[in-house]
Amino acid sequence: MKSISYILIFFSLELKKVFCLLNKAEYFSIRTEIINEMGLIEINNFISPNRVLCIVKCLDRKECNQLYFNRETQKCILFSGFSTKNNLVTKQSALLAKVFTQNSSSECIKETEYWSIKMNSCLPCPVTFKRYSLNSFSCYHMSQNDMKFFEAKSYCEEKSAFLPRPKTSNERELIRYLSNNTKTWVDSFIDSLGEVYKWGDGTNVTGFKNGQPGNEGDNSSRLNQNVLIISDLCFFDIEYWKTFKTICQIF
Repeated sequence: MKSISYILIFFSLELKKVFCLLNKAEYFSIRTEIINEMGLIEINNFISPNRVLCIVKCLDRKECNQLYFNRETQKCILFSGFSTKNNLVTKQSALLAKVFTQNSSSECIKETEYWSIKMNSCLPCPVTFKRYSLNSFSCYHMSQNDMKFFEAKSYCEEKSAFLPRPKTSNERELIRYLSNNTKTWVDSFIDSLGEVYKWGDGTNVTGFKNGQPGNEGDNSSRLNQNVLIISDLCFFDIEYWKTFKTICQIF
């Protein structure tokens, strides 16, 4: 039985508490400690009647790495990224960070296997795909050739896979490693101006570079840049006809 412990470390001026939620079948990257300062990217902001509901909302979104809750205003803010240096914590508020642990018995031993949340077991990666420690729940394949966006998308789909959907910091770090820190296509595009970029599973893309998406071009009243790449852990919009690194993902 897959067993993942989600430990929420509560930083406050008044006290520290540890919340453990066991056996929650959700697709999260595994992190045993807060490794680096990535900054906080807001992904949701709402009123929550209590801190527990705020925590649950964060657990339900795999891209949520950290949350803020103010018990006086009942404001809950969900963030992607990690930070331990901030000015959010007051006597009336708290900043909580996800820290993940995993029982060794639930890990797939071979790098040609990945843990399927849906099947609750190890499954073999397709031929030419490989699992990496930064994301035990997916297998990845790297093309030898750079491609245009829709060529890359079709290339992955022919392998019953898709372009990467790096929602968590670990996944973004992995794509940077696999691409040797070069620009890489990700699984998102739009068809019209003003349309919101979404992943292939329908969830919104977060984690854009400042000023992005920018739709840069000679005429900003038309759609010039309609697809996304990842570079230096952030997303940019760009023209579909350019050629970049192609990585395929499956889970």
